[in-house]
Amino acid sequence: MVSNSKNIALLVGVAVVSSAVTWGLTKSLSGTSGNETLLEVAEPTVVEAVEPAPAEVSPALADGLKATYWAQRSAEYEATVEALYDLARKNLDEALEDPTWSAYDGGTGDFADKPPAVILDVDETVLNHAELQAWGLMPGNRISRKTLYEFFDEANSPAIKPALAFTKYAASKGVKVFYVTNRLAPAEEATRRNLEKHGFPIDDSMDTVLLKEEKEEWTSKKETRWAHIAQDYRILLLIGDNLGDVAEGIYDTPEARLAIVEDNRDAFGKTRIVIPNPLYGSFEGAAYGFNYGKPDTEKVADMVSQMDIWVPKVEEEEAAE
Repeated sequence: MVSNSKNIALLVGVAVVSSAVTWGLTKSLSGTSGNETLLEVAEPTVVEAVEPAPAEVSPALADGLKATYWAQRSAEYEATVEALYDLARKNLDEALEDPTWSAYDGGTGDFADKPPAVILDVDETVLNHAELQAWGLMPGNRISRKTLYEFFDEANSPAIKPALAFTKYAASKGVKVFYVTNRLAPAEEATRRNLEKHGFPIDDSMDTVLLKEEKEEWTSKKETRWAHIAQDYRILLLIGDNLGDVAEGIYDTPEARLAIVEDNRDAFGKTRIVIPNPLYGSFEGAAYGFNYGKPDTEKVADMVSQMDIWVPKVEEEEAAE
């Protein structure tokens, strides 16, 4: 096999713009380490948006374009999400019949007599904001703190329909539905408005939409909010699109993230369900140590250097000459 250096050089040139597009979403909504939000770091330079024709999208953005299109328009995405929420519904029925079933109890073991609850992330779990990502793909645009929270404030993110059906079903069974998101606390009113617009069940008598920094101890790591809920409820399912939405632990490297999955294989697909999100996430940040200040070329090079890349025999022969 030839060295990956040639592949890295080629792919960096193709992918660097796509990487730049997604960095804001990755930092703002993923789990940490690497869970810092755009409000906690220096804001990037933002180029005033233009209204480009779709044909102007650069071939260099093909990677991000495919992921965004897949999340917005593909039948495969719809079928996958439908299947996962169908699994969640079946697991919920089983959990309600099994008093020993628990997704998270804070280590107390005291949950059997508590009323049932489920916890879901918001972005790319119950609401789809791929259209923001699509805006970021257009030439001259870059997702920033300002654009991200302007988008949230409009409260127009489409519902992920299987999620809506699942949460309504859970509520009909007497299960309390909680939404635990790493949107920052000032976005709560807009987040609730967006959820209510689609008919997601929200309890007006208590706070069931828990955002980051509503309380000092509610950091980007969601365990503190899970523990808050577990004081009064038996948590049956954790559902989200990022590892930090469904698993506790330190996952600051790709190896650590995979180890968490390996150690919890019995839980995934049962008490912990992951919704696909190719747009952004801590999977990306972990590849470059959550060092979001790195130049985009270096971030992409770090990701490519960790990939297994097939090399045709003819290329090996040419390199040997």
